[in-house]
Amino acid sequence: MIQRYYLNGVEINEPNNYGELEVELNFDKDGNKEAVSINNFDFGVGDGFVANDGAVLSNTHIDNGLAGGVGVGEGIPFKIDLDNQLGSVINLFDGYADTWKAQVAC
Repeated sequence: MIQRYYLNGVEINEPNNYGELEVELNFDKDGNKEAVSINNFDFGVGDGFVANDGAVLSNTHIDNGLAGGVGVGEGIPFKIDLDNQLGSVINLFDGYADTWKAQVAC
């Protein structure tokens, strides 16, 4: 199976550290709460010539906060699918990338 990553609805190149993907599921037997957490990702190199570079998409989202957009105050829709390349796709994660805690390097 291959991993497919989507940031704000756009399929992006796999993060630089995609091999470190960990998914942790926590269920509280005394309550009705579940929690899913994934590791931090390094979304590319910021190559403005590559339309699906995750770093460019996330930096644009953050920069839009300076021009009337939501910026770091709102996460970016982020999805991870597992594709067996035979027509079966399993959604592994469908949530948001937390831009509030993002570390942006030039």
